[in-house]
Amino acid sequence: TRLVGQMEKRDLVKRERPVGDQRTVYVRILKDGREKVKFLIPRVLEYESELSACFSPAELQTFKTLLTKFFLRLSEAPGADDNRLAG
Repeated sequence: TRLVGQMEKRDLVKRERPVGDQRTVYVRILKDGREKVKFLIPRVLEYESELSACFSPAELQTFKTLLTKFFLRLSEAPGADDNRLAG
């Protein structure tokens, strides 16, 4: 929520609530947000490639599998919505 709020202040995204369901929030990416994504994605992929160069393909697959397992467990843990990682 905090991150989306910061992105909204920078005109990267816009939050919208449908009429009749105030519990639902849609987050729509705006033009500036799309431009940022187009700029950042190639750089992120290049950085990931540089960082993962020290792993063999098998090690990299194991690493990604373990990270996925870790984050799934984190999101399913009791109190996962308590903002411990919200910065």
